[in-house]
Amino acid sequence: GNQYRNSVGYMWQAEFRAYHIWTHPALTNYRYMMWFDADALIGKAWDDDVDPIRVMIERKLTVMYSCYPYGTHSRDEELGKILKSVYNNRTICGVIQTKDEKHIYPKICKEDYGKLRVIGGNHHITDLNVFRKDIHQRFLKKFVLGNFHFDRKADDQVAVTIISFMEQYLQNQDY
Repeated sequence: GNQYRNSVGYMWQAEFRAYHIWTHPALTNYRYMMWFDADALIGKAWDDDVDPIRVMIERKLTVMYSCYPYGTHSRDEELGKILKSVYNNRTICGVIQTKDEKHIYPKICKEDYGKLRVIGGNHHITDLNVFRKDIHQRFLKKFVLGNFHFDRKADDQVAVTIISFMEQYLQNQDY
């Protein structure tokens, strides 16, 4: 069987969370989105001086996540081609994590797409303006609605991770 086989309902929610949510009209007036899965329970209240949205704004973060690595997206030649077609012949060939495990950085290269350890999709905060950028929307459209339409490969965790990494690359490069 196909390792990505799931119900149409599950596939639709994965596609919605990977592509459609970022530009959904209900979120037009918002810059930040805090996502909780129905089964993602908060273990304790945030400290008064550590409001996660304030931290996102002050530090100009693209994403704040609750768990990493959450899983691995295996080498995928087609995904590598999509990345290269959108991001000036660049792809993600690895991930670097700091020793304190508080920060992750992409290893960007011109070679083939490598294994990608992904950010957990059950709870994260994202800067919607980043995910709405034309370049990232072009990638997401090709990724989700292209060869992976209603395919579990078009996963929201992969989408959140790739956009966050490629935005970091773009901010630090002369694109």
